[in-house]
Amino acid sequence: AYKEYGFTFSFLCSVVDRGIDKPKNYTDESLETLKVSLENQTDDESGDTPENTVMPSEATPNIIFLQLESFYDPTNIEGLHFNEDPIPVFHSLQENHLSGKLTVPSIGAGTANTEFEVITGMDLDYFGVAEYPYLSVLQDNTCESVAYDLKEYGYAAHAMHNHTGSFYDRHKVFPNLGFDTFTSIENMQNIRRNERGWAKDAMLVDEIEGVVDSTPNRADLVYAISVQGHGKYPVSAEEFDALYPESHPAHIRVTGNEADPEKPGVDYWINQVHDMDSLLGSLVSEFAAKKEPTVIIMYGDHLPSFTLDNWRIKDGTLYQTQFVIWSNFELPEKSAPDMHSFELSSYIMRMFGFESGYINRLHQKYYGTGEDYSEELHLLQYDLLYGGKKIYGGADRYLPTNIRYGYRPITISSIAHIGNNIFVYGKNFNEYSHIYVNGSKKQTSYIDDGCVSAGNIVLHTGDRIKIVQVTTDLVEVGESDIYEISENEADKPDNWFHNFFAIDRLLSGNAA
Repeated sequence: AYKEYGFTFSFLCSVVDRGIDKPKNYTDESLETLKVSLENQTDDESGDTPENTVMPSEATPNIIFLQLESFYDPTNIEGLHFNEDPIPVFHSLQENHLSGKLTVPSIGAGTANTEFEVITGMDLDYFGVAEYPYLSVLQDNTCESVAYDLKEYGYAAHAMHNHTGSFYDRHKVFPNLGFDTFTSIENMQNIRRNERGWAKDAMLVDEIEGVVDSTPNRADLVYAISVQGHGKYPVSAEEFDALYPESHPAHIRVTGNEADPEKPGVDYWINQVHDMDSLLGSLVSEFAAKKEPTVIIMYGDHLPSFTLDNWRIKDGTLYQTQFVIWSNFELPEKSAPDMHSFELSSYIMRMFGFESGYINRLHQKYYGTGEDYSEELHLLQYDLLYGGKKIYGGADRYLPTNIRYGYRPITISSIAHIGNNIFVYGKNFNEYSHIYVNGSKKQTSYIDDGCVSAGNIVLHTGDRIKIVQVTTDLVEVGESDIYEISENEADKPDNWFHNFFAIDRLLSGNAA
């Protein structure tokens, strides 16, 4: 848009053009008519369960959405050749499971808007130019979502992202979308990074398995957002060679794009996509061995941020990525249609007979009919987010959740001194853990997942210690319980027992 209409017009639109325009037919009568039609809808005159549907009593599976950053099939780009298949796992899944093309609202960037459409079932086209609902209406409003819908069937709802929890203000938004927990990188273990410093997506396998295992008696919704394929991509051959030296060469060698000035970035991106592909294999293998019925929906959020108008796509458009739906049990449907990202969650819920939520019911009402229901969707979106919530009787239907950051409790077991240095021992610390003394944040050194330290501190009886997980932009996203210093733990010269083990911990080679 900036390229086509110019900076001034586009910038003013992005500042001023916000929200959803009021539909011409926004009246009490039109909302009541829509409400009745959605509450009384049946898929046939007999009112029987629609074909290709498993009722919740028969299967209430874990439902895992895995949104992959800039994941796209490189073999769908004309002119590129590879020394081997860059995404063999995804191609195998496409051949053997439900798959299709996913039309997303963003190109080159805009992860949060694809995420918004999948989670809420709302079409971003009704919002302002370049608007991010995460940064506007969802800051202070709850919204119908797949999380709220599935919680009506007893699900636990988890969000997950191996990047900072404050990015796109997810720490503020996810409580308004109904999630019970949010595990960002600040609350993850065994953090690994790629050549560009982004967290590697392979670490999501343990995190997704861990959050599902944390609720053994409930079905889980997990919405996991990956980050590894993110730019900024290298722009020169020298920069690419520095990332992939002879001792660690790129696994996928790309030819056919030698004349492309963006070749270093494209080659790097394809190698990241290849690395992300191995994550899919690991995740599927883990859940194939589990008894709990599980469905995993894997898809790219948008194409990568290159000069995409130079690309020639073999199949589809620049606004389409690919999706695969895998399960460890037989699904009722044998093929999936191409769809928009705002239809995806309702498509999954329909498969298992989950009918809660008006947005979900609207999509399910028109599924497979080919009819245009954009006016009804516009009417409903406006009412729920900007109107009087008439379809709810004029009141909020959903309350923000008391979201918990991370699913592993951060605990403090003991504290030791060496001079004016303190060592805090416990569980589930990481490089984002900070020691707070009486509410004051201290400069903290991460030693390992069971120990952090801080210097120039003298503790007294009654001092209150806690560990807080802090993002790089200083947002607090999780903390331990308060640990109160007892008389025996206050700083004393003869505290030799704790001092001995603190020194041993430092000399053991675990210090980061």
